[in-house]
Amino acid sequence: MPDAPKLFISYAHKDERWLNQLLEHLRPLVQQQNIAAWTDRQIPTGANWHTEIQRALKEANIAVLLVTPAFIDSRFIRDTELPELLNKRVVWIAVESSLYEYTPIAKLRCANNPARPLEQISKSNRNSAWVQICKKILELAPSDIILSQQIMPIHSIPTASTHQETGVRFPTPHISFGPGLNPKDGAILIHIPSGEFAMGEEGQSNNPRRSIFLDEYWIYKSPVTVAQYCQFCSETNRKVPNAPVWGWKDDHPIVNVSWNAAIAYCEWAGVQLPTEAQWEKAARGSDGLRYPWGNDWDSSKCQCSKKEYGDSESTSPVGSYPQGESPYGVSDMAGNVREWCADWFEADYYTVSSAENPIGPASGDVRVLRGGSWYDFDPDVFRCAYRRGGIPFEDIVRGFRCCK
Repeated sequence: MPDAPKLFISYAHKDERWLNQLLEHLRPLVQQQNIAAWTDRQIPTGANWHTEIQRALKEANIAVLLVTPAFIDSRFIRDTELPELLNKRVVWIAVESSLYEYTPIAKLRCANNPARPLEQISKSNRNSAWVQICKKILELAPSDIILSQQIMPIHSIPTASTHQETGVRFPTPHISFGPGLNPKDGAILIHIPSGEFAMGEEGQSNNPRRSIFLDEYWIYKSPVTVAQYCQFCSETNRKVPNAPVWGWKDDHPIVNVSWNAAIAYCEWAGVQLPTEAQWEKAARGSDGLRYPWGNDWDSSKCQCSKKEYGDSESTSPVGSYPQGESPYGVSDMAGNVREWCADWFEADYYTVSSAENPIGPASGDVRVLRGGSWYDFDPDVFRCAYRRGGIPFEDIVRGFRCCK
């Protein structure tokens, strides 16, 4: 078995409480030998500090930076660690508000939302943030040494079980960190943990603010792409939809797909369309953010029209806006394509729906579409809570993603 990826954690000593929290959440990965985490606490007494750090830097595969004002102010980090770390696979964590944008750190991948650093998240929700950060760290593991148990085939994803005799529901088995992988279409799935989340918004008549509980599930990190859909068509002898004016591009989301065609794809891939509630939780996290990236509109974080309808000329490659990812790391939840959900659309459904795992009305005339598209420009339609229905026909602004 190959060695586990080696992690070098860089931090300012003033921030040891944050280091303790990170190490606590990394511990399951270390115990399962999914990674090997190193900090300067492991330097033996009497050893040459500078020599040990340089050795650890050379051996590391991944660098994690705990960014705070103290981190940025540290001359030792700036002069000794950063020059070597910048040659690694680097991810930084926005721990406290800082002037990171005036440093080389601004060009590196951030594991959470810099506009909402960990210090600004309530303690009750901070654990969820740490879990998502650990998943993003693991995604950086080099493919030639990543352990096989980190990427699980979709058919092996554990689910909650029910006792046959008593009907007592037992907890879901522990799921290894790291994304799931659907071997049918190669899609990456992101784990969304069970629990309550804030759905809807105050003053919105067809999606009022309320707490909804969902069982855990997995959702595609990105919308289904042209390449994935063409594979489906090839294997099922299905006709590829008419191409949009910009033509078919493999890494763009598929469009011109009806709701029924999306269902057919899901059946082929062994997955389902997400329910409205599942889509919304994956888009906004447990805290109920207004947009996937935060509460303020920012057209630079998604593929949309900047001025008026049609100002943007086409879709973009999926995952083109990592700064616009949801708190769970799901991409393209605002912009690119409107996405089909499993539910029938009913305007007042969420005023009367179950507070646990709602699945939509039993019947209807139109199906749910969620998320704004490349063609939209009104910030209102990009809100995670925005609902709309659509006749289940194909359109150049409509695509879909799947869940399990």
